[in-house]
Amino acid sequence: MTHHAAPESSLSFFCGRAALHVFENQDDLGRRTAEELAGDILQTAANRPVVLWLMAAPSAFPFYEAFLARVRQDPELRRALTRTHFFQFDDYPIARGTPRFPATFRHLLETRFYQPLAAACETPLAFHPLELRGDAGDAAVQRRYTEELLALREQGARLLQLKGTGMDGHWGFHGAETPLASPAG
Repeated sequence: MTHHAAPESSLSFFCGRAALHVFENQDDLGRRTAEELAGDILQTAANRPVVLWLMAAPSAFPFYEAFLARVRQDPELRRALTRTHFFQFDDYPIARGTPRFPATFRHLLETRFYQPLAAACETPLAFHPLELRGDAGDAAVQRRYTEELLALREQGARLLQLKGTGMDGHWGFHGAETPLASPAG
């Protein structure tokens, strides 16, 4: 997150412009992340394109829900999202249309975030799926994906990254099975 005032319910640590906020539950984390991201998109999209680079995980569902609620209420944010490019951080090398495809981050992002987001905006959005298949063509897919992302950055787009740093890499939230008061394993 960018450096903004922390809500009263969080424990916060600051180092220069970097801030780390600890929340009691995933709903609070989701709401705060949605508000921070919406503010950054609104501030940036007025002057230049935005790239939102996401990591998907089921622990992000509270963020998806909070962000979608904000989008539904905010016409200015909906307009800004039409100038936003959506990339995903990583994925499993599983081809679309195969029985294992529902296990991919692409499927999760498409069904839980991208499709509802496009519906809320009532317009197609610039989604860039990482179409890995698990075959020899994946190296070319990864190279094109990287080139597309870097080309947007070279054109002046601001890259906003939303990635996990917490237990199991899931959106920075300590898993529900391990209370925050427990020592790290």
